[in-house]
Amino acid sequence: MPSGSRPATGHTVPELLVVLAIAALLFSAAAPSLMTLAARSRVDTAVETMVGAVRFTRHLAVSRGRLAVLCPGQGPACGSRNSWDTGANIAVNGDVALTLPRLPEGYRVTWNRSAAGITFRPDGSITQAGSLLVCAPDGDPRHARRIVVNNQGRLYQERDRDGDGRFDGIDRRTVDC
Repeated sequence: MPSGSRPATGHTVPELLVVLAIAALLFSAAAPSLMTLAARSRVDTAVETMVGAVRFTRHLAVSRGRLAVLCPGQGPACGSRNSWDTGANIAVNGDVALTLPRLPEGYRVTWNRSAAGITFRPDGSITQAGSLLVCAPDGDPRHARRIVVNNQGRLYQERDRDGDGRFDGIDRRTVDC
């Protein structure tokens, strides 16, 4: 060996295989948790889209002093009562102020009242209190969220945190996705 040079250092193939096996084991243990976290994040995004739309519609009604409607569908006309996943419109006095895009594939949103949309009065109250149910593509009740809009036009969210198939809100309504 020439003077001043060092012997080659590195890892052997068996050492690298052991490290890869440990990494694969750790990843396989963490993968289900990561999948659940990702699913919950996607549901939260869809819910926040709907919450923002409800709040913005109420804001328009109050700030403009006119009726404002949030309704499902694309284009100037409201769609069917439970077609929220195709997008939504926010209109003031019949003029569309904002059109929301479709929700990601497989998500369903249902409004539990007979009216096709949610109508806010100029004082911020709502004409018909109700709730929007947001369901994930997997239909898992733990991923479902309910957005309740009360008579004053204020809203709150419910979810099934304990996995018993019922929302953890006041009325403990059954999750139905």
